[in-house]
Amino acid sequence: MNKIELEIPESVYLKLGDVIDRTVQQAIHKHFESKAAQPVLYSRAETAAMLKVSLPTLHNYEMNGSLIPQRTGRKVVYTKKAIDDFLNRGSDL
Repeated sequence: MNKIELEIPESVYLKLGDVIDRTVQQAIHKHFESKAAQPVLYSRAETAAMLKVSLPTLHNYEMNGSLIPQRTGRKVVYTKKAIDDFLNRGSDL
């Protein structure tokens, strides 16, 4: 294997380091920013456990419009916001 050695002036080396640092920082920031924008989702079992109710009671809350889940195909999930809103309304638990 052949080796190529380049002599890079220190000013270019420092600028390159700054560019790499900025690029990495931007990528990290973008990653965590997109993670924060995603809603927190809970399964039916997790939601029932948090509310200290049974799954049939949770289903009743859905049927009477007290606690509205989101559906992705057949999977039912509840957002943290929906649960918080339900609790803040002082619904019958």
